Amino acid sequence: MLSNFSLARSEAIKRNGRVVVCTSSDGSSCTNSGNWNQGWIIFSDLDNDASRDGGEDLIHAMPSLQTGYSFSGNANVSNYISFDSQGMTILTSGAMQSGTIVLCPAAPAAGGMGRQLILSSSGRARIEKITSCS
Repeated sequence: MLSNFSLARSEAIKRNGRVVVCTSSDGSSCTNSGNWNQGWIIFSDLDNDASRDGGEDLIHAMPSLQTGYSFSGNANVSNYISFDSQGMTILTSGAMQSGTIVLCPAAPAAGGMGRQLILSSSGRARIEKITSCS
């Protein structure tokens, strides 16, 4: 996912317009339910609504994760991440966007094996190990 964020950010800068990464169960449209386990898409968001409409280029699609993995984000990044033309993250409301997405593997490897992807409002992301996947 970190490389997908980098791709989306660089595409937003290159295209001089908003690019969104959103949860997707079908590999072509965004969904507002579920979490990142179901997969995600990256697309150019011409109307700045964080929803893929006709005429908006699909840049990349990722399929769902293996059964048993947990991959979810907190409120600001629960369903989408939006990069503007300067590579900054921004909500559809215009407010800055930052948050954390947590990945926990399937049991029995869950103890101490999780990761969190922390996204700053500058559009940069980093990964940290976590010791608890609860």
